[in-house]
Amino acid sequence: MVRLFSAILIVFALPYCCLANPTGDRTLEEFISHGPISCDLANALGDFAQQAQMPLFAELAQPLPRVNITAGNARVRDLLEMIIKQSPGYTFEVKGGVVHFFDERLVAAHFNFLNSTFHDFVMPGNVSALKYKFPGLVVALLSKESARGVILTGFGDPDLVGERLEEEHLNEVTGREVLFKAMTERPEFLTVIVFPSNSPKTKKEEAEQATVNWFWQSLRTSERPMFVQTKYK
Repeated sequence: MVRLFSAILIVFALPYCCLANPTGDRTLEEFISHGPISCDLANALGDFAQQAQMPLFAELAQPLPRVNITAGNARVRDLLEMIIKQSPGYTFEVKGGVVHFFDERLVAAHFNFLNSTFHDFVMPGNVSALKYKFPGLVVALLSKESARGVILTGFGDPDLVGERLEEEHLNEVTGREVLFKAMTERPEFLTVIVFPSNSPKTKKEEAEQATVNWFWQSLRTSERPMFVQTKYK
């Protein structure tokens, strides 16, 4: 009787287990059916990540190009290439199963705060905590301010609080490496940062503007529009 009850539990648990890992083992070569995409680049990438169910990290710059793709069937790689063709200056690569979509000038820019190095970074216990703490910490690092002076805001993202991360010390890591570490450990979310330009020339002002346009979303829930604020005049 005990064995029969255990078997029943396993059978009923299987659908939930499948849903609990939406990204699965999807690769760039897999074919998917996708809906139409007609929006700015940030939202186009959100559409892509949700439809392909692949974790995505994007470093974008204003002004954002417009993307228009009709519904159809395509390999994941081909869908990304369709977006690239309508986004001059951008490219993508895959690291540890995470799609990194970026402006080539921006990713190498001196004042891109993701290029700053933490001598010692403690990974928060979940993705929600990372969402609310990390932007302020990395901007403070670029601005040479004490991280203790950063005001941490937010009451937690209910869609991301359940995505647990291993709390560990990371030494000599860039902001970009911190994000890749979190996303390879928990590949169930996307994050998109829209900088005021692809060649930021100041430390604090443009960095703070980018954090206003820093979006995080779970791949387990339906997509939410990203409302990008235009850069300061």
